[in-house]
Amino acid sequence: MCLLVTGTKQAGHSNISKIHLINVAVNNFNGTPSSAAYWFDNTTSFTEGMALEDITANNNSIAMRFTRTGGTNSFGYTSIRGFRAGVRTNQIGISVENGTFLYHSYIDGIVETSDASGTVMSVSGTGNVGGNAGDDVIFLRAECVNASGSCTGATLLKLGASTQFVANGFMNALGTTMTTSIAPGAVFHWQGTNQLNNTGTRSEWALDGNLRLVWGTNTRVLVSPSNLRATGSTYVIGWSENPTASANFLGVSPCSAGAASLCVGNGTYGDSSALVKAGQIAATQFIGSSMTPTVVAGPGAGTFPTGVSISPESTSLSGAVSFRTGSSPSANSVVTTVTFAGPLAQPPNVCIPAAQTSTGSPVHDQIFIYPPSNTGFVMATGTVALEASSDYRIGYACF
Repeated sequence: MCLLVTGTKQAGHSNISKIHLINVAVNNFNGTPSSAAYWFDNTTSFTEGMALEDITANNNSIAMRFTRTGGTNSFGYTSIRGFRAGVRTNQIGISVENGTFLYHSYIDGIVETSDASGTVMSVSGTGNVGGNAGDDVIFLRAECVNASGSCTGATLLKLGASTQFVANGFMNALGTTMTTSIAPGAVFHWQGTNQLNNTGTRSEWALDGNLRLVWGTNTRVLVSPSNLRATGSTYVIGWSENPTASANFLGVSPCSAGAASLCVGNGTYGDSSALVKAGQIAATQFIGSSMTPTVVAGPGAGTFPTGVSISPESTSLSGAVSFRTGSSPSANSVVTTVTFAGPLAQPPNVCIPAAQTSTGSPVHDQIFIYPPSNTGFVMATGTVALEASSDYRIGYACF
């Protein structure tokens, strides 16, 4: 026999609830791909509160099936304990199908597949296990075994693109490797006490205390006590001692120990090499973070100028140049050349000079800065030369 339970209106009742099955075995219903040993279908209303204990199924196209041909989506408060199923070629152990919602439920079972084509649990269409309720408890143990011994490649969990699977518990293949198949778009949140499976897309609490999201055999998201990282072929988010070598990345890290500062770069501690783009930035103060540039004097500073220096707090963003002119400073000449500590990603649009001493203040108005490059800029005089043997301090700001 096949057991078909429908949530339909009969004898004045619109719901089916609290069905209790114990020690039932259904085998060999495999005439069509949808043939099922245990088939629970909502046709008018809901099916809730079922208690299924120590039931078995062997060699059925689908061992246990949840469907909705009408009624509501609810299969809530289901308790399945000691379920055992033998799954052969292209068969499915548990199938939660389009428009169904299995929530506030407990599932405990063992499913044996015979080859790589078998599936332990499938959620398809808009099927929902746990969903927003998120309190389903699932303990599924699976093993791929046949007359030749253990086998590999069967599917432990298969989720369609519009499905949801939010549950906790334990799912694993015993003594062999099964895969998981999580379609893009599926909502998948596994809060298991151990890894969902050895391979395939999954989330897991690892033995080292880290939370991992795994695609295939690669950890793509890692949450550890010290950082959050999304790693793989493209991006890193967070910081670590071993940053990615990929061409494209985002790394966020403290800039210095004990300081409330944030660096965006290649993921290395203190690196701030990345470009940040935003529509608007509001800040109390903008401070450059580069090393101190260097400066050399030109003929506009006269012959043998002295004290040519740049203030130690100067950066490629802003700073100040100081010098004492020598004899016979030239008009229309280079006064100083400032070279950044390292090339910028792109040249500043403008560098603006500002007089910071009163010496020859009318002449300061004649000092200008040529269009800057990504390696530095040049200060020069116009038609009026600087005064000889005089002290000058000229600030600059580059944007």
